[in-house]
Amino acid sequence: TMRKLGFGCMRLPMKEENTAVDYDQFNQMIDAYMAEGFNYFDTAHGYIGGKSEVAIRECLTKRYPRESYIIANKLTTSYFEKKKRFVHFSKISFSGRESNTLIITLCMPLVQTPTRNM
Repeated sequence: TMRKLGFGCMRLPMKEENTAVDYDQFNQMIDAYMAEGFNYFDTAHGYIGGKSEVAIRECLTKRYPRESYIIANKLTTSYFEKKKRFVHFSKISFSGRESNTLIITLCMPLVQTPTRNM
């Protein structure tokens, strides 16, 4: 069961040098969120240059039973251009990072909106 509040992982606490996710702080955030009965986590391959997926693996999937959470990941248009690239992404996303946790993949094609000359 999914409650109505999701945990977005686009921005995560970073260490002082701002090059790595602060896993200790992220662990505390996940623990507090899960303790309140929430379980839906949202990420995308491009969040924090791929560090979001790795942080979820390290701080969530290695610490909580598989049945206790739901993870959604997103693909944008560039992943649909070639079948080879889409297949590659599906292999590396989570499972390629030593975690078999991906449940939902949201495909989000970016469409250019026509503009009018004014």
